[in-house]
Amino acid sequence: MNPKNELKSIIESGRIPNSLLFQGPVGSGKLRSAIDFANSVLRVDNEPSSNIDNKMSHPDLHVVFPIPTSEKKTENSCDFYINSWRSLVLENNYQIDIRGWVDKLDTKKQPQIGIQTVSSLSKKLSLSSFAAGYKVVLFWMADRLNEEASNKLLKLVEEPGEKTMFLFIVEKNKSLLKTLDSRCQKINFFRIKLYLSKAFKSANKGGIFIVRKTRKYK
Repeated sequence: MNPKNELKSIIESGRIPNSLLFQGPVGSGKLRSAIDFANSVLRVDNEPSSNIDNKMSHPDLHVVFPIPTSEKKTENSCDFYINSWRSLVLENNYQIDIRGWVDKLDTKKQPQIGIQTVSSLSKKLSLSSFAAGYKVVLFWMADRLNEEASNKLLKLVEEPGEKTMFLFIVEKNKSLLKTLDSRCQKINFFRIKLYLSKAFKSANKGGIFIVRKTRKYK
């Protein structure tokens, strides 16, 4: 099924799963689709004013991504880097990869998602949602979770709070911890050929479409 239609049907069914795994190559639109889906989830039982704003900010949307390790406690948090990450995403129309993120950070360290990041997330999720609706956690480059962080996160996924949803985004299939991967409903994305006409891409801006000349990511 077309990923866009698959996500739409989930919202329309009212049966929102605990965790979804968006998997596919760079340029397949999975990050934009995850943000749009999170926006739809956050609007469930809420007014349209609950939308994620144009700076990708919402009090009940928690974004987690790889960061370089630091001896400074304040720098061992995604909150410290969130403005830089949002800037990278918006500047590149949601088409970003780990190389671009490392360049943005201007670091020689390989970013990862460690235990401190997951511990901080756990504390945030223990609080009530701002809009009395869903809390959505978006993990970009979730394959950068180290083993210790993955095991701690597994407990959160297995026993989520009421109306708590996890969205995992990866480039490679089966790159998560197996026990974590098995708890996710998979949404597979496809690489759209670069030679698609500008007119077609303009007409379908922001959407995910499967056309005849595409290659499924494996």
